[in-house]
Amino acid sequence: MKKIFLLVLLFQIVTGTVYPASAYAQPTDNSRFVFTELTARDTVSGLVWTIDANPAGKGLSWADVSFFLRTFNTTKYAQCDHWRAPELEELRTLVKFGKQMGITKGFDAFLIKAGFKNVKGQNYWTSTVTWIGKEDEPGRKVLNLYSAGENEDTQVATMRSYDNYLWPVCSEQK
Repeated sequence: MKKIFLLVLLFQIVTGTVYPASAYAQPTDNSRFVFTELTARDTVSGLVWTIDANPAGKGLSWADVSFFLRTFNTTKYAQCDHWRAPELEELRTLVKFGKQMGITKGFDAFLIKAGFKNVKGQNYWTSTVTWIGKEDEPGRKVLNLYSAGENEDTQVATMRSYDNYLWPVCSEQK
């Protein structure tokens, strides 16, 4: 029984469905990221982000996000074939990094100074599902990278509407 539990736990950690507490730790300097030409590896969480925080070059609907990610993965962008939309808490790790560095607003400008490119002070898609209104319409949570960290830093976007930005993430590259 212990072996099954350990295998399930290992699978969850490897696939990114469970995050170790260290993934949300607060770093003390900007050495948290290792930058390459196309990516930035978060040394705390193990996640790999695109350096370009808007590789699509525009806002996307959720349907467009799915299509874009399929194309991104087919081309093995930066030698990774498992790019995806980040979960809300994964995207918030970037905000927590900024807070540790003394930032309270304008996380987009901070992340650009840290080495990322094309970061928008707008809403970014996450893969975190939520339900909207009385019709129980599925939606996705979005995080605003300008005002992140304030009381109401997330909003809900329906899957049919709202063009938001996509910042792809993948688990540790192999």
